[in-house]
Amino acid sequence: MYTLLAFYTSAYAPIFESTEARYAEIAREMIQTENYIEPHFNGIKHFHKPPLTYWFIASGMKIFGINNFGARFFGIIASIITIVFTVKLAKFFIREEERYYAAYVLSSSILFLAVSRIAATDIYLTMFAVVSQYYYFKQIYSRKDTKNSILIGIFLGLGFITKGPIIFLFTLLPFLVMKFFDYHFRRVFSLKDVILSTISFIVISLPWYFMVILKNPDLLNYFLKVQTIERVTTNRFNREKPFYFFFGTIFIATLPYSILIITKIKQLFSNYKSHITLIIYIVTPFIIFSIAKSKLHSYLTPLTPIMSILVLKLYTEYCKPIFNKIVLYFITLLTITFFMASFFTKELRFNPTIIILSLISIAFVILSRKKIETHLFSYNLGLIIVIIFNIVYYSSSIFQDRLMGFENMVNSANIIDPDRKLEALCYKRDLPSTSFYRNKLTVMAFGSPRETQFEKDNNYKKYYIQTEDEMESFIKSNSSFFLFTRGALNEFKDKYKLDCEEKYIQRDYSLSLCTSR
Repeated sequence: MYTLLAFYTSAYAPIFESTEARYAEIAREMIQTENYIEPHFNGIKHFHKPPLTYWFIASGMKIFGINNFGARFFGIIASIITIVFTVKLAKFFIREEERYYAAYVLSSSILFLAVSRIAATDIYLTMFAVVSQYYYFKQIYSRKDTKNSILIGIFLGLGFITKGPIIFLFTLLPFLVMKFFDYHFRRVFSLKDVILSTISFIVISLPWYFMVILKNPDLLNYFLKVQTIERVTTNRFNREKPFYFFFGTIFIATLPYSILIITKIKQLFSNYKSHITLIIYIVTPFIIFSIAKSKLHSYLTPLTPIMSILVLKLYTEYCKPIFNKIVLYFITLLTITFFMASFFTKELRFNPTIIILSLISIAFVILSRKKIETHLFSYNLGLIIVIIFNIVYYSSSIFQDRLMGFENMVNSANIIDPDRKLEALCYKRDLPSTSFYRNKLTVMAFGSPRETQFEKDNNYKKYYIQTEDEMESFIKSNSSFFLFTRGALNEFKDKYKLDCEEKYIQRDYSLSLCTSR
């Protein structure tokens, strides 16, 4: 059910600004330019992340087309692989007959569900992290085998060309920390294992870095200084949050189980030795991310598999029927609310998808009553949460004009200009989804500053306007063009003496067709 709903709803929900739109657009430009080595974002080289995520997204769009489903396809595949390996990983910590329930806990995590639907790096990093963890623990707790070492090197390498050295925070670092707590983690790998693992890592991860640095000699300093040190120690990317920011992320990511864990926190600390490995693998990266300046909720996604296993352990140990009853009552209210909304909310009225999913959810609620006394309740609870999330996610396609999805707005421009002969201009607001849905670069004027130090000529300035002379040149070259802006339409018309007719309004954003007077 998780797979079917994920594929179905991902085709409908728009590509959201700004992260998802940025990744989807970079992948689209790879396909258009056939340059898969140097990522470009709206015509400018963009080296914020290594390329593997873009390659996955581009592969999906090569198969299914430049659309929502194509951009998200391999991200959903990555989430399914993550769930499978979470179950495999759980066998080292949970009884055989219970480990499969880790799949339901993980697949119903709000953080995991949300990130698995976003065309960006975190779901791929999560996949490579949990697969690497599995082979680490297989080497530690099961039969030692050189193949494990080689596979660890391969998947660490894949993680490295997904998001750089961050992969080590979820794998190698907690492994080293555990050497102080558990003798099983000592003398795990022979010298041969270490050498083969390192070679595997280098073969997988470094060729792209070598190729792209040879083409752009200043890139090594940029990777080390800007994208590693400054991202951690400064607010260069405007993502600084207080140190306690991720506590809320952990709480939301593990709802509703986090409520139970908080009430049993005393027992957890008194019995911490039985959970020490899972705790170390959660706490170690959590501390690093909390200290770092740059923070986003999605950064903790690679923790969700390990957290799901710990949550399941605690749930089976401490759960009481009263907790299940309270959760069931709340879930029942939610399912009934969505069902009623499909009849009484104008936008959702008689929507067959909403009605069917609501009825399925209600059916699982009724079945859950029979399992209310046991931890088997987590099975139905997981399915219900997955269904409810997909109702909300699917609804975003209906309510996108109230959100940060601009598919409808851009499609209205495509209807007016089906051959994409007119240029489009974003004024004082970068909207990469306009380039994505038009399948043509949109000119960005006076928006966010871009890093252009790797450009060898001025061709990029056609799509990146930063001076009034460049703006005047664009207007002279285009007697008619589309204008996307946020609350600056009148300013634009008065300043550049143009006639602009609004064609689509979305909150304080608008699409206009502008012509010379």
